[in-house]
Order: sequence, then C-alpha cells, then structure tokens
Amino acid sequence: MTSVPKPVQKPHPPIWIGARSPETFGWAIENDLNIMSTPLQRPFSDVEFLAQKLSAAIAEQNPAHTPCFMVLRRGCVYESPDDWRLVVPVVIEYAQKFQSLFHNKR
Repeated sequence: MTSVPKPVQKPHPPIWIGARSPETFGWAIENDLNIMSTPLQRPFSDVEFLAQKLSAAIAEQNPAHTPCFMVLRRGCVYESPDDWRLVVPVVIEYAQKFQSLFHNKR
C-alpha cells in the first residue's frame, strides 16, 4: 500500500490487523501489529476466548511491543426500556444484510 503524503510518525503509524484466529496473534506480535477482532454479535465468551489466546501468545513470545487489542461489537442504545422495539429490529436487519455480503446471498 502506498501512503501519500508520507506519515510523519517514525518509524510509522501504528498498524492494525483484523484477526479472529488465535494463530494470527503470534504473527501480529512478531510484526509489531495491533489487533482488531470482530466478534460482532457473537457471545461475549468469544471475546474472552480471544483475549485469553492473545494473552497466552504475548506471554509465550515476551515481545518488546505489546499489541493493543480492539474489539468491534454491535450494540443498541435507547432511552426508555420500551424503545428496544424500535432499535433492535433495525440492528438485526442490518446484521443480516451485513452477513449476507460474505455469503453472497443478497
């Protein structure tokens, strides 16, 4: 990839890699990359599993750079308890459309 104009930050800006596979964590650590994982609407136990695997990879490699770990999750915010009826169906529909892109269904 080419960056124009060239970054001012030395040696370069922080680089993030999208990873859900624990096998990718070791490679990211070796290459001083930060990790973004996307369990989206998966159970929170998936987030805990990925965080444990990352911690284990960091402990095993003992790197000079400890990667940052960011998680992308879906959520809804609404003012009153009954407002979920307005918000949640929209989020579900969006999730279905988003998932269908990866399975070439729509």
